[in-house]
Amino acid sequence: MGGNRIRGNIPPSLGNSIQLGALNISFNDLVGGIPKEFGKMARMETLVLSNNRLSGIVPQDLGSLAELLYLDMSINMFNGSIPFSLGQCSKLHFFNLSNNGFIGEIPVQLGGLDHLSVLDLSHNSLIKEIPSVLSSMSSLEMLNLSHNQLSGSIPESFKLMNAFLKIDLSYTHLRGPLPKSKAFLNLPIEAFQGNEDLCRNVTGLKQCASECRTPKWKHKLALLISLPLLGALLLGGLLGIFNFYSWRSKTLRSKSLLSTQLVNEHKHGKNFFSVSTFNGRETYDEILAGTEDFNEAYCIGMGTCGSVYSVKLSSGDIVAVKRLHSSSEETDHNDFLNEIIYYKKYTPPLILIAATVAAIASPLFLRR
Repeated sequence: MGGNRIRGNIPPSLGNSIQLGALNISFNDLVGGIPKEFGKMARMETLVLSNNRLSGIVPQDLGSLAELLYLDMSINMFNGSIPFSLGQCSKLHFFNLSNNGFIGEIPVQLGGLDHLSVLDLSHNSLIKEIPSVLSSMSSLEMLNLSHNQLSGSIPESFKLMNAFLKIDLSYTHLRGPLPKSKAFLNLPIEAFQGNEDLCRNVTGLKQCASECRTPKWKHKLALLISLPLLGALLLGGLLGIFNFYSWRSKTLRSKSLLSTQLVNEHKHGKNFFSVSTFNGRETYDEILAGTEDFNEAYCIGMGTCGSVYSVKLSSGDIVAVKRLHSSSEETDHNDFLNEIIYYKKYTPPLILIAATVAAIASPLFLRR
């Protein structure tokens, strides 16, 4: 009855024709859905419903058609998921559901169709990944999954499908490398266009990142070279930290003794700057001028034993000057000395932390 102007719905009573082996009602103006009564036609081998305006959900009852060899429901308006029960039609060799509105995933049950030679699910809204079980279709010659919303990569197991004559995976959202088989490497670029993230060393596709990686033997060679170098850097860093710590301790000890001497001389009324190797009086006058006699506008901090001022010297250097309280009763000289001891105590650990960070970063630098 194909190629006529038959209108209306498919009558459910047609399902009572249990002896019917072939039904072709394609190229008509049929609407509505497929009657679930079609599941009773146990001897059906050919069912062609294409090029109509059929809609709705395909009933799971079609999975009862155990003798079905040829199923074509293309170019209609079916929606919903592809019935997983169709995977029970184990004798199918032609399966076409293209140009519909099917959604959801490709049923993994279709992998049981061992005799299938043509599978066309193109121009639908199928999502998620291509099931790897489809690779068990050892007789599959034509696969068309184009124009869907598929994602993920092409299953690597597809390289075992040697019967392929035609594959179309264009305009999906697939990514990753093509399977390493002649069936895929010999395909025209049109079979993969519209998939920007597919890759392989073939014309029209970008090269995979994995193919651009350095060979493993080069990584091993770089590792053998970098390990001794890294060890030398770490040893040198530790020796440097030890030497710096020793130098810093001696320097701060000397400064502590000098500061104690200055404080003691200041207590006994001696010239505070006379011990310094530079002209302290001129520097003091320069500080007074630079801070406008220690104006509060130049104060950047206050402590228990004095205030800190920012001063720009004639040399162009900007220094911080701590002005002790004028009265010896108000000045806790021990606190002042504790500040010196603080730098002596905590500066080396900070340097050690910086050296540790540098040591951790060294392998990353060497690897690059």
